[in-house]
Amino acid sequence: MQYIIDPEKYYVFNLFEIFVTSYSLIILALFHLYNILDTEKKYNYICLGLLLYLISSTVIFLSGNLYTVMNTNLHREIWVFNVVMFIVYQLFIFAEYFFSRRKNV
Repeated sequence: MQYIIDPEKYYVFNLFEIFVTSYSLIILALFHLYNILDTEKKYNYICLGLLLYLISSTVIFLSGNLYTVMNTNLHREIWVFNVVMFIVYQLFIFAEYFFSRRKNV
């Protein structure tokens, strides 16, 4: 709806959308971690990886409109950091798969 009302938002980072989606996922992941404190640790690594990635990427994307006026070298390094954090998130997913599969065998 925001893109229909203001088509210029298509060319910049939509801060409201980034905040609403990331913040809700962070809150849900924190609730899940809180709920599994006294039970079996199911999807623990996935939630931890999701929290690490979402917190870092939310900060990057919320300040994304500032990066257009910054130095291009720093701009590249920030996005490389985002890619590295996504790879760390994928490693957490792999660790969850590996440990859950090892328990079942």
